[in-house]
Amino acid sequence: MSFFTQYPKINYDLFSDGSIFELTDISRAVIINSSRIADDSALYTYYSINDGDRPDVVSHKLYQTSSYYWTFFIVNDFLRDGYTSSWPLSYRNFTKMMEQEYSKYSVLSVKPTTNPQLELNGTGFLDISFIPLTPQYLPYLKFVSGDGEYRSNFIRYDAKRHQCIINDIHKIINAKRVEVPSRETFVESNNHAYKIAWDDSVRELKLSSADAKDKDKVLKAEIDAQNKNIALKTEWIDSIYSMITQYDITGVSEYIAARATKEEYITSKRLMIANPEFRWSDYSNAAYEYYSPSDSVLSAYDALTNDLIVNPKITSFFEYEAAINDSKRMIRVIRPEFIQTFSEQYFDTINDVL
Repeated sequence: MSFFTQYPKINYDLFSDGSIFELTDISRAVIINSSRIADDSALYTYYSINDGDRPDVVSHKLYQTSSYYWTFFIVNDFLRDGYTSSWPLSYRNFTKMMEQEYSKYSVLSVKPTTNPQLELNGTGFLDISFIPLTPQYLPYLKFVSGDGEYRSNFIRYDAKRHQCIINDIHKIINAKRVEVPSRETFVESNNHAYKIAWDDSVRELKLSSADAKDKDKVLKAEIDAQNKNIALKTEWIDSIYSMITQYDITGVSEYIAARATKEEYITSKRLMIANPEFRWSDYSNAAYEYYSPSDSVLSAYDALTNDLIVNPKITSFFEYEAAINDSKRMIRVIRPEFIQTFSEQYFDTINDVL
């Protein structure tokens, strides 16, 4: 009987050539009982994983066989999620991960309000904290330049860092998409005036492949989607209106005098944005964390609102991800002289459990 019939399988690219092997994941829910080891401190040493080192390669370097690769996932708690999630990425794969996770996106840092009565009353600005940015609204929202000519998809808002994450920046002429400018074009074109607008054209159709062939069902789905857009938009605008009217007394008076709609009043407002040095960035270069000149950690609120804090240092998302990846390189390993004994005791323990 196999010791591992009750353990799950994992897919593992042993040779990094795309050839996937199904291996038994024996690291699940296994804890080393140090009471069974005579001298715990003498059992282990440490190894620094080199760029591109695979578990089987490290095993061969240490033990002259690739067979003990599994021990690394047993004796290091942070590796218990398995090779794909926990093993440090090679430079090539780290670069690929950063491209997939970050390269498509840009970041605009917005400035929180410190004195709403002063900063919002009659100024034409809107604090982003007044704008509902929860998942039910995000598919309908666009990030636009002040004149509405340039726009992009609004992906999400990072409230901790006061960052708008966007992608797919494009230009609209005569209601048609005509070009995709660079991020720099978007920034330079609108004098740093930015808004969040509702997209009336967004339709979330819920149709099965069979229903898609039925014209009546398609028409009903389109009507339902349009009604959902209208209902959510009304809810979204009312929520913003109820917040900003508490502070924008002058603006409300002008809105009433002009007999404007709530939507016209809300969409006339611009976002408050951060100082130029922290305003726009590719996502990977945006600030993950801020630091004062004395190297103490600053909240994003303090960094973006305190005029006495000039040019705070940052850790970028790239630097943050790289530090996490590098922190996984130093692993605890069984000393070569004990590896066979350890393996035998480990399998004896599993046999006792099973």
